[in-house]
Amino acid sequence: MNSESPLPEGTSELVWLDGEWRPWSEGKIHVRTGAHMAVAGIFEGIRAYWSEERRELFVYRLSEHLLRLRESCRLLLMRTEYSVDDLKEIVTELLRRNNVRQDAYVRPVMFPSLTSSGFLSAIECPTSLFVECWPAPSARGRMKSVSACTSSWRRISNLDMVPRAKTFANYAQARLAAIESGVAGYDLPLLLNNDGYVTEGVGAGVAMVCSGTLVLPPLSAGALPSITRMSLTEIAASRLGLRIDERLFDRFECYLADELFFFGTGWEILAIRRLDGHHIGVDTSSSVVSELSRIYYESAVGEHADLLKWLTPTYA
Repeated sequence: MNSESPLPEGTSELVWLDGEWRPWSEGKIHVRTGAHMAVAGIFEGIRAYWSEERRELFVYRLSEHLLRLRESCRLLLMRTEYSVDDLKEIVTELLRRNNVRQDAYVRPVMFPSLTSSGFLSAIECPTSLFVECWPAPSARGRMKSVSACTSSWRRISNLDMVPRAKTFANYAQARLAAIESGVAGYDLPLLLNNDGYVTEGVGAGVAMVCSGTLVLPPLSAGALPSITRMSLTEIAASRLGLRIDERLFDRFECYLADELFFFGTGWEILAIRRLDGHHIGVDTSSSVVSELSRIYYESAVGEHADLLKWLTPTYA
């Protein structure tokens, strides 16, 4: 990630594509591949956090992300020959080859590589793998908050698509919801399912704090199995003594919550200060969400010995 590189700002100099390390300018596929024609790409968003104190780049919950990548392939009947260990080596080698020594984002993408004039991809179609990275400063040390509105668009259901798979096709609806919320003057949308229950935001899960309980939608409501969710529930229970309740809830409960927040690898943790014009909860400077955020970021740079299991060092 050389600042003097002629590449577009924030672009890694090397990428991985189908078993080869290539310059960024050669990371190309044909316009007729399944990734484009069938919108069939499966991907992961993975964060790596730089610890200045330890002079180490920690990839956050890498194994869990890569396991979910493989599970998305299984759900969408996409073949892959890469094991989790294979993928871990590619990701860490990508970061080393680009000499990444700052907070970064890594995106591995799998997609049908068959070139076709149609838009459907056969089950036995060969699969390509593309992996890239770029700088992505985290929000460590500052509590971010947003305004949100309930979107008129509904989260895809288990009968429509595969909400448990992290696939680009699912994000077409999220894009429409994000545009809608922006036009209405809000930062982000909140998505309900067809039964009117809360599911998630755009590329982020959602949770509320109510009387000492962390409440999250069940995966059966249409939520993505979030890696950040796994971390936050463990931190909430073991460090903050919160009860964990996974159940259905509607937007009206959100209006009455003590605290409400989005979470995810990309967004990290975002307190929702206002939903549909309703002021939510308490001062975030002394909130449960701020404590969750503090411990989350500390764990990401190796400050909790018992949570080092979540981290993969790049240079060690």
